[in-house]
Amino acid sequence: MRPLIRLVVRMAGILSLLVYTPLWYLLEHWRGGGKGVSPRGRWSRGVLRAATRLSGCRVRATGPVPSGGLLVANHISYLDVCVIGGLVPCSFVAKSEVRSWPAVGWLAAKGGAIFVRRADRTGAAAQMMELRDALRAGETVVLFPEGTSSDGRQVLPFASTLLQAALEAGVPVTPLAVRYHVAPPADAATDVCWWGDMKIAPHLLRLWSLPGTEASVVFGISRMMTADRKTEAHRLQQDVAALALLPAVRSGRPATSFRAAASSGRFE
Repeated sequence: MRPLIRLVVRMAGILSLLVYTPLWYLLEHWRGGGKGVSPRGRWSRGVLRAATRLSGCRVRATGPVPSGGLLVANHISYLDVCVIGGLVPCSFVAKSEVRSWPAVGWLAAKGGAIFVRRADRTGAAAQMMELRDALRAGETVVLFPEGTSSDGRQVLPFASTLLQAALEAGVPVTPLAVRYHVAPPADAATDVCWWGDMKIAPHLLRLWSLPGTEASVVFGISRMMTADRKTEAHRLQQDVAALALLPAVRSGRPATSFRAAASSGRFE
C-alpha cells in the first residue's frame, strides 16, 4: 500500500474512533463492570488498543502484567499511552496542560487521568493525595517519572516526588520499558519517538504513513518499595533501563530531550 493511501486510511480510522468514542463510553457504563475491571477501565483499554492498531502499531508484550499498584515507565512518544493503556486497564499521571487539549483532554479525564502541575508547589500535597487515594482504591496507575520524552536512546533520571504516593499507599511498584522498531529507512528515533521541538501534526502524519511499527513492552517484577523515594527513583531508573537494554543517564538531561533543549535554547 502506498504511503498516501495508508495515511488516508489511518486518518479516517482515527477520526471514526473519535466520533464513536463517546457512545462507546456510554455503552460500557450501561453494561456495568465485570471480572475485576471497571466500565471506565474497560472502555479506556478498548479505545487505546483500537488507537494503537489504527496507527499501524503491533504490540509485543513480555513479563507478568500487574493487576494494581504503580507502573513506572520510560517515556519516548505519545504512542506510549496507547500502547500501555491498551494492555492494562489503568490511569495515567499527566501534566495539567493535557486537560485543555482538544479531544485528548476529554479522553484523558474520562479515563481517570491524574493531572499534576509540576510548577505548582502549593498544590503538590493535593496532587499527591489524589494519586495516593487512587492507588489505595486498587487502581493501576502509570507514571512517567522522567518528566519529559526523549529519542529512546537512553533512560533519563527519574523524579522521585510522586513515588512517595506509592510508599504511603503501601502498594507495589512495577518497572516497565517501552521501545519501538520500524523497518529501514524509517528511524524510530524520529518517526515514532516524539521529543524536542517536534510538531505534533507533521509527526502524526509521518507515523501514520509508515508501513508498520512494532512496540516492545517489557514488564518487570513488581515489588514493594523499602527505601526512601530518592533511592527508589534511582533504583527504578536502573530497572527500566535494564528492561529496555538502554543506558541510564546519571545526571542532567541529554540535548535530545525537550527540557534540555528548552533550557539551552538548542532548537535547531
